[in-house]
Amino acid sequence: MVDMGTAEMIKFIIDIGITPVLLVVFVRYFIRQDEKRQQSVREEYDGAQKRIADIEKAAKDRENVMLAASQQREALIQSEAAKRENLIRREAEKREGILMTNLERITETMGDISRSMQDIQMNIGKIDERIDRLEMGKRRNG
Repeated sequence: MVDMGTAEMIKFIIDIGITPVLLVVFVRYFIRQDEKRQQSVREEYDGAQKRIADIEKAAKDRENVMLAASQQREALIQSEAAKRENLIRREAEKREGILMTNLERITETMGDISRSMQDIQMNIGKIDERIDRLEMGKRRNG
């Protein structure tokens, strides 16, 4: 025994005709197939969008890592430059100290030479005076 709903459907199909009913069935079938394809394409598109987002995130993460590494390198370079500058400054201060010490020694030596020259001039002056006195004495006596 066939269900009453099924019997009514069969009667309806017979009343309308088999061709239009088959046409409606085929159209619904193709529409469902098209919806399945659209769903499949939509899922592939969503998957591709997710992969693109993942790739972009990975690229952004890598860029951030590279930027952080670059900043660390820059900080290291600045630190090394500061150390080098301090070392150069200390060496320059040492050299300046040595030069100042040498300049003080030279100044002391020049002072000693100047005093010695004055003493020599005084002695020469005294010798000249003696010679002049001797010559005067010889002129008087002679």
